[in-house]
Amino acid sequence: MLFRKLKSLAYNLNVYLKFLLGIPTPLNTPDRAFLELFLFDWVNNLQPKKILFVGVAYYTAHYRKRFSNCKFYTCEKRFTPYALKNHFRCSIQNIASKTSIRFDCIFLNGVIGFGLNDIDQIETSLLQIYSQLNLGGHLIIGVNDLSFVKSLLLDESAKFRHHFLVITELPGFRTGYYLANPANNHTFIVCKKSALL
Repeated sequence: MLFRKLKSLAYNLNVYLKFLLGIPTPLNTPDRAFLELFLFDWVNNLQPKKILFVGVAYYTAHYRKRFSNCKFYTCEKRFTPYALKNHFRCSIQNIASKTSIRFDCIFLNGVIGFGLNDIDQIETSLLQIYSQLNLGGHLIIGVNDLSFVKSLLLDESAKFRHHFLVITELPGFRTGYYLANPANNHTFIVCKKSALL
């Protein structure tokens, strides 16, 4: 037990030291590789002015450098030493009460099912995101359990189907979603904010 705690402490100190030195500490998983190599490049090609990334951890600290041509903001409800400038310490469920900034892209990766755990929290978050995105802005969702998102965005009777248009033109996204990691079913959905009819 003590050995495990010491090993964990040594690992966390190593990660934090790398963070302080500006050395990236990415997660080495297929879904993170897809996010960081494909989706980040795709978003950069859109030339966004302001991006919000929801969820902050040691393995996301280097994301800011990937978007050096725009203002990069983060949002995390708990304290984290890995949040730098342009950070909102709040849940995405109440981001509109913290800022009037409108974003060109919002990343919601690994938050549904890991913080947003029920349908009411997810619906509230989608409404908040809708209010903070510029018209035509993009929402990129990464999730392990697609069922919540399907019922809200992808199905014919989806509640938010008219808020966000699911993009199917990206390679591999023909169905509206892309399975990036079969080991944990991590799937990405890329949406575009539409004007409500």
